[in-house]
Amino acid sequence: MKKILMQIMVLALYVMYCCVVAEAGPEDYGPYSYTKYTQSITARDGGCISTYVFVTSAAGPRPLIVFRHGFGRSKDVMQDYGKYWGTRGFIVILNGSRTGISPDYTGKDSNDMIDCANWAVQRSGQTDNYLSGRINPTKVVLGGHSAGGYTAEIATYKNLVLGEGNFDCGVMVLYDPVPTDNEYAATIAQSIFIPSVMLYGVPSICNLFGAGKVIFQNTAGPSYGIYVKAADHCDFESYYTLSCAVLCFRWPFGGWDACRNSRVKRYGTAMIEAYLNCEPAAYPYINGTAAQADTGIQIYPESRGLSMPPDGCP
Repeated sequence: MKKILMQIMVLALYVMYCCVVAEAGPEDYGPYSYTKYTQSITARDGGCISTYVFVTSAAGPRPLIVFRHGFGRSKDVMQDYGKYWGTRGFIVILNGSRTGISPDYTGKDSNDMIDCANWAVQRSGQTDNYLSGRINPTKVVLGGHSAGGYTAEIATYKNLVLGEGNFDCGVMVLYDPVPTDNEYAATIAQSIFIPSVMLYGVPSICNLFGAGKVIFQNTAGPSYGIYVKAADHCDFESYYTLSCAVLCFRWPFGGWDACRNSRVKRYGTAMIEAYLNCEPAAYPYINGTAAQADTGIQIYPESRGLSMPPDGCP
């Protein structure tokens, strides 16, 4: 019994060292509080988009993040990202899929992400609601995990190239994205000129053996590609679920690791804060000294256009 307790204590100390001492940075919770709302948003086709909206206590118009879950998953598995970004001063919308196991990525799914951002910007311009005056429409982030990342890429393309939405997408953030049409994903990526960060895990059945790298390889703007060493596809969700571990054939030996997830948050958020907030503390993580010293990641050599500070920042 004593031996078991000792092993537990050693494991706990290791996790504390890995995730707190060694990795203090943009992945930490911030100084603000947040309020979570369960919100139904009317889509352009008249349907209802189920969402969670996290509103930060930080004052003034804030950047907006719209983040989408993967195929067969739900907005619930992304909740900890909403809480985390809320404490760092962002407004966050996590939208659920309306298409279930019959996705429509180029249509309804990507439209819904744009409609969520539109709704938030419209509400910000109105009075007497919890988003009044809270959104900066020039600082919107579209992102997602797995097929949700592919959805976010398409939504970003629609905003930048097709002019959809009453906002300006400023950064694209993709977590182990999984396109279902590689040729289309590569083609539209060539028109995405804003900064983008894409984090990848070990090639597996759940990420179609690294298919999402075709997006990173073709984006036109500043592009940051990172392999999170030994990361499972499930490490890119916000917390452990048995369902993801089973679906990705990682149960009972894996499925989610706090330290690897901490790195996902670190570099995704650093990209947002560097380019949207001109935050100097984020610069070392954008292919800088902090990132290059991190033995838990591999920066893809094709990463490009990442000089700090970004254009337009002091």
